[in-house]
Amino acid sequence: MLQASHRLCARRDIEQVFKKGVVFHTRYVTVRVFFSLFPHSRGTVVVSNKISKKAVVRNRIKRWLRPVMRDVFSLCPKSMDMIISAKSPAVESDARVLRESVFFACKKMGVL
Repeated sequence: MLQASHRLCARRDIEQVFKKGVVFHTRYVTVRVFFSLFPHSRGTVVVSNKISKKAVVRNRIKRWLRPVMRDVFSLCPKSMDMIISAKSPAVESDARVLRESVFFACKKMGVL
């Protein structure tokens, strides 16, 4: 779990990231980043019902992606709001592949 201060949960903040953030798509995830003025980075993981109808599968993907987000926050010197959205192929992948995919997207966007 992310600390409460590092969670992005307000609807208007999430909409701001979707509208104004930088986007990078990989095969397994879509990463959206919006550099903010907050003193620390915040983020959330989105796994749609389109990915899987089973909550067990969706929650497993979220459990895999949250520590990756925490690692990105610890490596990035700037404060930002980040949304990681899982795609359908994430169901067949494992935690290592998702981690590599998120780090690849962050490097391409210039976050890391």
